[in-house]
Amino acid sequence: MLQELDQVAVRVAQVVEMSRRLLAERTSLLARLETVEASESALRQQLSEQETKVAALSSDLVSQTETVQSENATLREQVQSLTTQVNILEDALAKAKADIENWRHHTQSVRNRVAHVLENLPTNSIEKGE
Repeated sequence: MLQELDQVAVRVAQVVEMSRRLLAERTSLLARLETVEASESALRQQLSEQETKVAALSSDLVSQTETVQSENATLREQVQSLTTQVNILEDALAKAKADIENWRHHTQSVRNRVAHVLENLPTNSIEKGE
């Protein structure tokens, strides 16, 4: 019977030792769980902040894209208008050059006729003042 009691005492001691180990392991796991939960909370907060920043940047990007597209459309219209004006001015310049060339030919023709008339005048009448 003593032997049985000794065996029971050994078993109780083993159970007590196992209980202590399990309690220590449970305490350790709870501490790790708290650490992980704190870490998770911090990471969720960072994620939330990053998502807020991304949303703000996305909104800014959309706004800037719309502004740039509007400015591009305005610039395209200005370029088209300026191109039209340049074409009109080039046409006017070409016409002016043609008019000047015609005027030069006409002036030269008149000079030639005047020179011809002057050459055909009698020399005596010019000298006498007639």
